[in-house]
Amino acid sequence: MDGASHRRARRHEATRSEALAIARAIMREAGAGALSLGEIARRMGMRTPSLYTYFAAKSEVCDALFALGWREADEHVRARAALMAQLAPDADFAARVTVLERAFIEWCLEHRELAELMLFRPIPQWEPSAESFEPARKALALAYEEVESAARLGLLRDGANVEELVENLSTIVTGVICRQIANEPGTPFAAGRASRHFEALCVATVREHLR
Repeated sequence: MDGASHRRARRHEATRSEALAIARAIMREAGAGALSLGEIARRMGMRTPSLYTYFAAKSEVCDALFALGWREADEHVRARAALMAQLAPDADFAARVTVLERAFIEWCLEHRELAELMLFRPIPQWEPSAESFEPARKALALAYEEVESAARLGLLRDGANVEELVENLSTIVTGVICRQIANEPGTPFAAGRASRHFEALCVATVREHLR
């Protein structure tokens, strides 16, 4: 790529990033239903057709934000995991899982404009593309890695169902996030009616699978 092409590519990516930041602001202010290419273009000071150079349709904006949200959330949770000691046979696995799942909940509550796209389907007739769904699969893989490691170390009871535990934890986490965003938007984790009881429910669920 020559110098001119490189500069054009950088400008193109910078404009896309600006558009996505504005889209996030729109959703924070008025919800995902308020998102439109026209409003993004207006706030960027351009005509709507000019935005088609960067996004062919609103679904592409949603796909980009969906993938961005899962990448950021996954990075946040993995960073929290990196602060903990390596999983060992004497580990308090219920406490470890609670820390990681809480990190995801807190991230979603702080970035609820992205969590709406990640966990709900607020845009009529939009579903995330297979490509944009890959970061979500990577995030779920961390949960499987943790539970499978616990099974190998003998922390789980004989016959414990790894998939069952991961899916039940996902249901708990999603339920807490959905209830809090729907009923108490902007309320921090420690003060939410659902979130402040999350730890007890998470620990009880994990202990059902422990030796």
